[in-house]
Amino acid sequence: MRTNKHATLIKRWETATYRKAYLIRDERKTNLQFTQVRLLFNDFPLCFRFYQDVMGFKATYGEENDLSADFEAGPVAIALFGREAMTEVIGAADKPTTIDRQDVLCLVFEVGDVDAEFAEFVEKGVNIAALPADHPDWDIQIAHLCDSDGNLIEISQSRLLKANHLIEY
Repeated sequence: MRTNKHATLIKRWETATYRKAYLIRDERKTNLQFTQVRLLFNDFPLCFRFYQDVMGFKATYGEENDLSADFEAGPVAIALFGREAMTEVIGAADKPTTIDRQDVLCLVFEVGDVDAEFAEFVEKGVNIAALPADHPDWDIQIAHLCDSDGNLIEISQSRLLKANHLIEY
């Protein structure tokens, strides 16, 4: 007899990200396959809406009121999970939930036009961490914003290509 948990696992397996992770192997020297970045959140519904409505990613698993969700974001999925639920899984419920510190991760997304994407995020009311800036030493233009839980996000664009046209600096 199949349980809800079993049905959930089957649904996850059927998503492209998980199939790729288990079925595709290359000639690397490890059996590890990077499949997702899992972000832990305090307000899961708000986070779900951010990645679906603001970032525009398609949910391949889970819904706004679930405990977890996966979003299609290219070859590596973005997975969301409630922070409290994860502390129970790893036995860390007695640890503090917040720490006053600098960012410890940054999600990086390549875009075709940093200025245009940045303007869209501003229009959507996203919390901005840093304005678009050219970094000739890195050959990119970047801008930074934060998701609904404060995680740092970078949008970047090769400075050699801007809107599919060669540009000069």
